[in-house]
Amino acid sequence: MTTRIRIRIALAALAAWLGGSYSLSSAQEKEDFPALVKRLQQAKPEFAERHQKLLEQRYDLSNQPAEGATMSKGKAVQDGVRVKLAPGMTWEKLAAMKPEEIKAK
Repeated sequence: MTTRIRIRIALAALAAWLGGSYSLSSAQEKEDFPALVKRLQQAKPEFAERHQKLLEQRYDLSNQPAEGATMSKGKAVQDGVRVKLAPGMTWEKLAAMKPEEIKAK
């Protein structure tokens, strides 16, 4: 596989990941690197906001430092469970499930 083909595949994957579409048509092929960088930099705030919302859906991001525990440079270690469970799921139900069931769901 040539480097040019690998670059095209990587750009297509990046565009799909960002929610856009990428075509190998001659118009898109001619986009130079500075134009690509500028376009992606402009999309960065939207991407960061979408990512932050996803993190907030899945995790408890509140600041709850553990008493008496810090990292090597003094940063607080967070206390408690940070993962949010799906609606209707409890830790007891999760503990009763087999690993195969958890993977399936």
